[in-house]
Amino acid sequence: MSAKNRLNLIVTRLAEIDPDARVTRSVRELDHDKHTQNGSRIYAVVSAGFPKFAANIPRPAEDAQHEIIILAQQRCLDTSTGEEIEDVELEMLDKVKALAQDGFDDMCLLLKSAKGSVQQDHPYAMQACFLMFDDL
Repeated sequence: MSAKNRLNLIVTRLAEIDPDARVTRSVRELDHDKHTQNGSRIYAVVSAGFPKFAANIPRPAEDAQHEIIILAQQRCLDTSTGEEIEDVELEMLDKVKALAQDGFDDMCLLLKSAKGSVQQDHPYAMQACFLMFDDL
């Protein structure tokens, strides 16, 4: 499967897992003033590179490790406590974990790590999830 199709598949599956959220492939959609003012959740799915390709040329070019980052954001209430913001970040992480556990046919999607905002961008809850398709 091509890298573009992988990304589009993640967008489709994540939208199914979190149907009330906006899922896009454009980081620009995370603009604080645009889509998050009403508290809606948004995920941006982006390609982060290919650390390794198949060693044998006869194998398809898609046989590779493909790193992907999912950036999640939600505006919380201005009166939200740090704990409440962190709870939203953990909910977003749970959605991405469900995505990774969902299975992708014969492709292996690994959730490698995740980083929250550590309550530093009040009133925004933010989560960066680092994943990898490993077709090798």
